[in-house]
Amino acid sequence: MTAPGSGEGPALTGLELVVPGPAWRRCSAVPARAGALETVSCQPSGQADVTYQISGYRNTDELRAAYRRIVHDAGLKPNTDGCTSAHLEGETTWTHSATGALGGHEACFFDRASGDSVIAWTHMRTNVPGEPPQADHRDVLGVARQHSELPNALFTWWGFWHEHIGKLRGT
Repeated sequence: MTAPGSGEGPALTGLELVVPGPAWRRCSAVPARAGALETVSCQPSGQADVTYQISGYRNTDELRAAYRRIVHDAGLKPNTDGCTSAHLEGETTWTHSATGALGGHEACFFDRASGDSVIAWTHMRTNVPGEPPQADHRDVLGVARQHSELPNALFTWWGFWHEHIGKLRGT
């Protein structure tokens, strides 16, 4: 992996291929999340109380298993909606705004141990069983946190970036 934000050097590899440049600039490698190939920890520019981690997985099944662990550990029931700034306790799917195609899953919750508002999401390569994988997507898990009980900045950040993180750059 090249140094985040280096702008030059070796060809892009790994997560650097699926995290757009502006979101990548303040990322650094951290120990990989359980089951992940690699993980980076990042902070959006100008948002000191929001942080996020992005992890890449070998395949959609491994990604789904990691996501299900987060949902289970948060005490959420699947398919319960509630992923809004007004209701921060739920799990559902999300779709690409341009095409309406399934993009992945999202879970929102309040982490009582840390006091953080949290959004976890997947960007999946294989969305529909029996259909071919999307060539321009990778299996990515994102976990974004706002270090506050008021998640407005978190939802603003996530509302844009969740559709872009996980899709190959330039596609």
